[in-house]
Order: sequence, then C-alpha cells, then structure tokens
Amino acid sequence: MAPPGPPGAPGPSSPAPASPAVASPIPDPEARAAVDALWIEAARGLGIPVRRGGDAYVHWDGRVLHLADDGALDPDDTVAQLVLHEICHALTQGEARLAEPDWGLDNTTSDDEVRENACLRLQAHLLTAHGLRDVLYPTTVVKPFYLALPADAFAGGDAASIPIARRAALLAARPPWGPALARALDASAARIGRPRHPSGHVLGDDERRRCGGCSFRSPGGLCKKAGRRVRVAEDERACARFEVLPD
Repeated sequence: MAPPGPPGAPGPSSPAPASPAVASPIPDPEARAAVDALWIEAARGLGIPVRRGGDAYVHWDGRVLHLADDGALDPDDTVAQLVLHEICHALTQGEARLAEPDWGLDNTTSDDEVRENACLRLQAHLLTAHGLRDVLYPTTVVKPFYLALPADAFAGGDAASIPIARRAALLAARPPWGPALARALDASAARIGRPRHPSGHVLGDDERRRCGGCSFRSPGGLCKKAGRRVRVAEDERACARFEVLPD
C-alpha cells in the first residue's frame, strides 16, 4: 500500500512524487535484480502475484499486487522492499482481510497511521534478524518513523502500534508465511554478501555485542540458534539473532 498522507494527498491509483536524488541501498544492478526476483517469487508463493506497470505506485486490488515500473520508483526504493512492505501490511491486517483492496487500509487520510506504524515495526523486526534493516527499508513519508525505531522494533514510538505488530509477528512465524519469509530474507542477505557468524546467521550490526552476552549461548559455549552443533567463544562477534542475557 502506498504511504498514508493528509486529506487531498494522491490516492492508491496516483503515482508517487519523485524524491531527491539518493543512492540505491543495493548499488549492484545484478544483485538488486536478483533480490527483487526473490521477493516476487516469495509473494507469488504466498498467493500475492506481482504485476508491474500501471498508474499506481503500489496497489493491492485483492488479487494482484500492482507495482510501478522501475522508472517511476524512488531512487532508494526497491521492488524487494515494496513487496516485503506489502506482505507486512497483509500480516498486520490479518488473514481475514487478504482479499480486500489495499488490505482494508485507506492511504488518503491519516486514519490508519497506527496500523501503518505497526507494519513498519514488523518490517524492521523481520529485517533485523537477517541483518537487512539498512537495506530493505521503506521510503517516502514513512521512512522517518522506521529509522527512528530502536534496535527492538517493538519498543519506543507510539504504544498503540506495538500490540498490533506483535500479533503480526506471531502470524509471520507460522506457515506459510514463516518459511517463505525466512527463505527470501536469508537468500537476500546471501545475495548482497552479508558476512556470516559461525552459526550460519548474518553478523549483527553492533560490533560491540559478543556471544558471551547472548542468551542463546549455553554455559558450555553451544549456540542454540545454530542449525547444527556449533561452539562459539565468549568474545565472538554476535550474530543478528543476538538477545541480551536476562539480569
């Protein structure tokens, strides 16, 4: 869904205004095309087929997700991000509203701002676990809220959007959403060359975090988040799945 705006703002069938010149978050055109293709395929597998072109920047008509051609997108936007953002809208709105245009949201007023913020929280939450929060970020008027979110995407900001985002995260972890999202996120991180932790997960953004302070490291050094038996040293740089040890 296109970002919300004040009354009189362009609606779902209107093209978004151009943004100032900025760099793409995936500068390599081949890598960008490959990541875009990953997300188009992920959406198709979830029953959200993508069709490019038309007058809308982004519009879900209840059956097909319409995305503008590359020439109409903001310079820092990607098809991958747009598809992920719409999947997050579908999750925050709930499966009962999947067949409604734009997932039952109205982007011509600010009435659904809380639900938009919940979508942004969910997007940040999913991306953080794969080290992609600085890559597949939303653009346009919703970007400042997303960038202001703390490391825990379910903290800070407007409290009303937090329970919505948390419920959506539970749905996002269940089939068919969970496996599809995990595959697309992991493959995206691999395609753009994100460095990996010995566990196989992407390294975390915070270089100060170490495995010794992670709740997923056993007293004997086993990483509980690894898909196989892996020991990690206390001073090993933590992965993106890091969770601080409880007091």
